[in-house]
Amino acid sequence: MRNYLLFIYRHTKYGIPSEIVDEILWLPELTILPELPREVIGVFNLRGRVVPVVDLDLKLKRKPERYRTEDAVIVLNQGDVWLGILANQALEVVSIPETAVESTPLLESQAPERLVTQVARFNNEIVALLDVSQLLAQIATLGEDVLEETAVSSAHTPLFCPEATPAERKIFQQRAQSYSQVITRQQYADLVPLAIVRLNQEYLALPLEQIKEFAPLDTLTPIPCTPSHIMGDINLRGDIITVIDIRPVLGLPITNLPENAQLAILQDMAAGIPLDAVLEVKYINEQEIAPLPLAMQSVNPEFISGVITYQNRAISLLNLAKIMTAEELVVNEYV
Repeated sequence: MRNYLLFIYRHTKYGIPSEIVDEILWLPELTILPELPREVIGVFNLRGRVVPVVDLDLKLKRKPERYRTEDAVIVLNQGDVWLGILANQALEVVSIPETAVESTPLLESQAPERLVTQVARFNNEIVALLDVSQLLAQIATLGEDVLEETAVSSAHTPLFCPEATPAERKIFQQRAQSYSQVITRQQYADLVPLAIVRLNQEYLALPLEQIKEFAPLDTLTPIPCTPSHIMGDINLRGDIITVIDIRPVLGLPITNLPENAQLAILQDMAAGIPLDAVLEVKYINEQEIAPLPLAMQSVNPEFISGVITYQNRAISLLNLAKIMTAEELVVNEYV
């Protein structure tokens, strides 16, 4: 039995040994260095440590797709070597028995380049198991002198994700700046983790401890004879999640969600709330949470725990526990 972190990249489900996974971050602005291998799309400063990021599409000789603010970086660590793997969605850590793992047919000429040499059958799905030992060994040979060039930005350095909109660029850059800050373990333990999200073009903060995970809002199955705020169910890896629209409680108008809408799956509940976008995870001191000003009434103040500052604007911190027990959302009727 071995534990794997499952993640999705370009519609393929991958597994990577969880013991080498250090943390999972939202994709930041990357610095592109010409000396790096083709599959390394850039590097970023993670609390004083330079982390190269690999795009599996490039390693597997596939045409890469446009990078998005919703993408994640899975940070791996083995010894003194650090590496980021690009992912569209990080899922969960699961235990896979050895009996469910089998080798894939391997041509001798392809063996040195193969990242996937085994697959696993898990929950009626095929999971491609990554062997990143070659990638880690390759990064180890680059040397600190090459990687540390990220500390000196050149005017001639190519721009990461040139297709990004100004709003996306600002998010990428803000993340990069946030990740570069060095904090002690005690300082980290004292911080409050918040997810910064957007709903109806309104910037909001959600307490991360009440969120199990974020997932794309896929096809909904309507539930007959339910109020309009019960949008339907989705099947998330075999679990049925009821999607609940919290906008009526917050006093926000009901508008169409974007095509790439996200879903915040709540802890200890088979329920999720739809969002326009998930922007980033932010750690703040509890003292940075201020009372709600009387003049700030864009969201129903009854369900606001306070306000924080994000990108020079005041945004509301939602009280999810109070929202999900609000009388307007509770369904007491039986069919």
